[in-house]
Amino acid sequence: MMPFTCRAPERLQYLAPAMRLYNITGITLLGESGWNHPDLVKRAGAFVEGAVFMDGFFAGSSDPQVRTFVQSYRATFNTTPDLTAAQSHDAMLMLLHVLKQKPQTREDVREKLHNLKDFNAATGWMSVLPGGDVEKRLFALTVRRGRIVQLN
Repeated sequence: MMPFTCRAPERLQYLAPAMRLYNITGITLLGESGWNHPDLVKRAGAFVEGAVFMDGFFAGSSDPQVRTFVQSYRATFNTTPDLTAAQSHDAMLMLLHVLKQKPQTREDVREKLHNLKDFNAATGWMSVLPGGDVEKRLFALTVRRGRIVQLN
């Protein structure tokens, strides 16, 4: 199957009929994190079945850490968390993890943050690289039977 990339999910509602009109089949649509939205299936319907896209957070994940965060967030705010909420949560968890180690100075806090490895939180597993960047495992997602689900 040949992959096809469409960046804006709202464009899919126009692309789908055109592909049907020209009898374009046998391709896998590749998308970006913006496709991880309930409107994806509403706008593009069965056309996005089997599409593949990545995101930094997936509220429907079966990961226990993600599920606990999503349940707590929904109970508190009566809505589903997004990537920004999950990243904010994870940043606080990382800081609390470091503070439990009783650092003595600001530099000690920074060093302990830079030494975080295989830290699991709402956005998944992450490690801090020597330069301070965070290496993360993204959530691979697809549309199956009209629902966005995580690829295993």
